[in-house]
Amino acid sequence: MLRFAKNLICFICQRPVQYFVGTPTPVKAPEKVDMVIFRENSEDIYAGIEYQAGTEEVKKVINFLQNEMRTTKIRFPQTSGIGIKPVSQEGTQRLVRAAIQYAIDNDKDSVTLVHKGNIMKFTEGGFRDWGYQLAKTSSVLKLSVMGLGVNLAIQTRAQLSLLKMSLPMLSYNKFYCAQKSIQ
Repeated sequence: MLRFAKNLICFICQRPVQYFVGTPTPVKAPEKVDMVIFRENSEDIYAGIEYQAGTEEVKKVINFLQNEMRTTKIRFPQTSGIGIKPVSQEGTQRLVRAAIQYAIDNDKDSVTLVHKGNIMKFTEGGFRDWGYQLAKTSSVLKLSVMGLGVNLAIQTRAQLSLLKMSLPMLSYNKFYCAQKSIQ
């Protein structure tokens, strides 16, 4: 499926979030959850630029990082795999535009940018800044920006008590939520 999406240049993973009656949940009033998640599908870790530990390719990348870029934070270079996550202004803005347009077309009153810009200042931080710049131009919606916590527990300021996502770290590291505020 991922290969199919890449060939079609499907850059958005759009996921509606809905409560199914009878399902245990930590969310207060889960029947009021009205949210759609937009995640970038072609950049970041989904670009698939990675090098397996122990290969000649990863040795070249690590050598370049250490000798040319003066990187000192690869703790175990002999046993490390390396991944590169490109994040562009264009990719960010097309995702943000799609989320904003969806929110407008579907009577959602807010868009929330979720990121790890405090940790990854130039990729996640760029995503945050470029997305925020573009979203500020939409006067119809309320925008909030939120950093992800350690467990990917997302505490929204949009009246949701808690939406806890059990996913590997950084799998859902950047997305927009188009949502209807719960009154």
